[in-house]
Amino acid sequence: MRYSDRQYFIPTFDLEKFTLFQDFNHHISEEEINKISLGGAQKIIKLLNSLKIRATFFVETEMARDYQEILKRIRLDGHEIALHYEIGKKSGETVIDCKRQLEKISGSRVVGFRTHQLKPYPSHELKKAGFLYNSSFHPTFVPGRYCHLWKTTSIFQENGLYCIPISVVPAVRIPFSWLWFRNFGLSYAKFCTTITYLKKEMVNLYFHNWDFEDLAALPANNGLKIIVRNCGEKCADLFSKYIHWLSKKKVIVLPFRDYLQDYSSRTNK
Repeated sequence: MRYSDRQYFIPTFDLEKFTLFQDFNHHISEEEINKISLGGAQKIIKLLNSLKIRATFFVETEMARDYQEILKRIRLDGHEIALHYEIGKKSGETVIDCKRQLEKISGSRVVGFRTHQLKPYPSHELKKAGFLYNSSFHPTFVPGRYCHLWKTTSIFQENGLYCIPISVVPAVRIPFSWLWFRNFGLSYAKFCTTITYLKKEMVNLYFHNWDFEDLAALPANNGLKIIVRNCGEKCADLFSKYIHWLSKKKVIVLPFRDYLQDYSSRTNK
């Protein structure tokens, strides 16, 4: 159902320590991990400033603790800071612990939530912890990760919490965030976006900090090569061209918190 003649784009970035290679049993040094994690975040901030747009950053508390200046820069630039949470954290930190830490470090209220690897988390617990929304599911099929083909592609409320799916092309459920965005290119992203706007007023895509750091020099097998293909400057260039294309279409680009203020005012009348 369309509530507005306007179209919106919410760019979201998961700021996390670069553990992708360990997930595939490839060892890289702690120094390299930190360089990639921090460098990618810095490049995103610089890119968003050049494009004059604001976004939502889902931040792991480990990233927040280690790179507090980055959090300060994100807040001062007017971006939204939300929580990126790993279920079963080895440290034993709860969602409430992480939310409070992130709010203390960033100096801003945290109302958004997303899990690492988009795993499910009980909505009533998030509402109790003071979150406004959860964007932790991707209504598509990713082999080895999840199969959410039966889940809705529309925003809904559950236990008083807004649940916001990551965008896929309606009906066929084709994804076009990070991996797909980089591998299939600008024409693909434009096509998927255009089709999505026929049914939806909002497109919500996600990327990682390391998407914007050059990973070509790291040793990778065939599976990993696909995952890291076109990272770094190529990804930044694609994203920049995509934003310029949206601008020509008069699409409104803004963080989740701002979109939800407008959305709730229209839908709760």
